[in-house]
Amino acid sequence: MTKFNDTAEMFYHGTAAENDFVVFNGELIYLAPIKSEAKAFAENPILAKGKKGKPRVLEVRIKTGKVKDIDEIVTDAIFNDDDIDEVINNEARKARAEGYRYLEFEHPGRKGNFTARIALYPKQDLTIKN
Repeated sequence: MTKFNDTAEMFYHGTAAENDFVVFNGELIYLAPIKSEAKAFAENPILAKGKKGKPRVLEVRIKTGKVKDIDEIVTDAIFNDDDIDEVINNEARKARAEGYRYLEFEHPGRKGNFTARIALYPKQDLTIKN
């Protein structure tokens, strides 16, 4: 399913990066629409992928753009015990070639699932609120 967010939206990004930053440098940036869900990615050492900085949640405004739903693909990968990061990276490459700006899928959260959004062009499409 394809959808298009036609207005700028506010999302959250949890991080434990050692240094503060005002622009995202990664190729893919994961976002949550709920602040408490993003907080888990900042505070949990496994979800933070070993980063040892101060856990914090950033408010992020995202630009408009086409969104590709990859929930079914991610669910299949989980059930097949595939490498989820590899699956998402492959889907990101395809989505960029197809003109998408974002991916999204249902992610398990603290109080049920939430729709995670992945920015494919974070430097161009994301603005960290000061």
